[in-house]
Amino acid sequence: MNIDVPNLIKSAVPESEGRNVQIISQNGPNHRDPNFLSDDFPRSPGKLYITAETDDFDPATIEDWRNEGFEVEYFSIESCKKYGYIDKIKSLSKEKMGPCDKFGIIAYGDAAAACLEHYHILDNNPEFKLGLLIAYYPTSIPDPKGRFPNSIVALAHLPAGEEIGVVKQSQMVGIQGKRRTTTKKVQKGLGTGGKLQLAFPSYTYDAESGFAEHDMEEYNRICAELAWSRSLAAARRAFGAGPDLEGILEQHI
Repeated sequence: MNIDVPNLIKSAVPESEGRNVQIISQNGPNHRDPNFLSDDFPRSPGKLYITAETDDFDPATIEDWRNEGFEVEYFSIESCKKYGYIDKIKSLSKEKMGPCDKFGIIAYGDAAAACLEHYHILDNNPEFKLGLLIAYYPTSIPDPKGRFPNSIVALAHLPAGEEIGVVKQSQMVGIQGKRRTTTKKVQKGLGTGGKLQLAFPSYTYDAESGFAEHDMEEYNRICAELAWSRSLAAARRAFGAGPDLEGILEQHI
């Protein structure tokens, strides 16, 4: 039986639409799961949107993703002033796609913060079209105790020691609570891998924001390559392009 989870929630709790409900678990088929159809079914190249604050962005990063076989498009917060950045990311789900196709977003800084908060809400991924969300040094993160919907492979790369906003929205039955942001210092993650104990995969790095962009003074090759391997593993998992070798490695560190 195919259960439409978002509509089920709306029917049971009409006032829940647009609320940042904390997801504990989610079951049900996802027709955009890469394993839903056989390997012989024709598929389009994975579509990735890379997004950051300004129009000027590291061309080497874009080229790296293209070299991995992804179709890549870049847009910035700066380029969305006329219509608004949130309207832009909402429009991505309206693009024409195949029956099992989906897209991914790789976001940086303020753009990463906006995407994390937006897609942390179940209603904001209609038809499960977004399958991948990677955030590099977001300026804020959503409630670290709330999971992302199962249809999204989420990953966050955070510089250890920097301050970050934590966005929470208090809720009562039938009442939309206030949105509150508190500032916290990013603590160094556990073990060699720097993994944080959050409800969504997150890692810390001994570097500054900008460490993964080749054209930034803060570029740190070692941290950038480690983050790249994790991002690539997440992308392959989201698009069904191979085993999660990074996840297997993390289990044995």
